[in-house]
Amino acid sequence: GELLPARAVIGCPKEKREAWFGRAWSEALLAGLAHLWGPKLLMQTLGDKDLRVSLAAVEVLGEMGPESLSLLVQVLADERDSIRREAAETLGRMGPEAKEAVPALIQSLLGDKEFTVRERAAEALGRMGPEAKEAIPALIQALRDEEYMVQYYAAGALRAITGQGIGTDADRWEQWWKEQQ
Repeated sequence: GELLPARAVIGCPKEKREAWFGRAWSEALLAGLAHLWGPKLLMQTLGDKDLRVSLAAVEVLGEMGPESLSLLVQVLADERDSIRREAAETLGRMGPEAKEAVPALIQSLLGDKEFTVRERAAEALGRMGPEAKEAIPALIQALRDEEYMVQYYAAGALRAITGQGIGTDADRWEQWWKEQQ
């Protein structure tokens, strides 16, 4: 996370100050331990009863780069929506470096019950750009998702991957894709 100047933190209401320090402490501690003992240690913290600790573990995994990619893919199957959402978002921040996660992100995009996870999966695929070309059919299918925001992020991902600005019209995208074959 971003460091805040002390005066910004001191001026915060007590609840926000405690939440910020709790998250910052969790992330700093987990980052230090992970660098000492490796990313597998973070997988043990994902089941922590404090959700903030689990979320911080996912974020630190993302900061470790490609060596933690297979672990982040495993986290996409976590039972908690917020953890799956954070894993997809973290993979997106990794960009093209996380291209091996494309199949797992496609699975999240098409199969996750929580729409915010599907949104983050579509956004992550878009951040990978042309490296996520294999996701085009799934993204076109996601344009028919019942949730508008999933459609919105799928259209953005399609634009980022293909350079085409067709919008959220699934029929036009399907036609375009057929012409590319």
